[in-house]
Amino acid sequence: MSAALPLGEGIVLDPFMGSGSTIAAAKVLGYEGIGIERREEYFKMSVEAIPKLAGLNPQDDPIEQLNLFDS
Repeated sequence: MSAALPLGEGIVLDPFMGSGSTIAAAKVLGYEGIGIERREEYFKMSVEAIPKLAGLNPQDDPIEQLNLFDS
C-alpha cells in the first residue's frame, strides 16, 4: 500500500472486501479504509475479523494471537 499511497496519506478503497483483510492491513499501516461487500455473510465476517486482524503484531505468530485452536 505504501507504494500506491505516498507519505502515509490517503484512503484505501476495497470494492470487493470479502473478509476484510485489506481494510485491516490499511488500519495497521495507519490508513483509512472503506470496504464494500454485497454478500451479507462476508460483510458480517469482516465486521468481526477486521478488529482482530488489525490488532495482530506482524512479528508474532498469527495462530497464537487469534487463539484459533483454543477450545
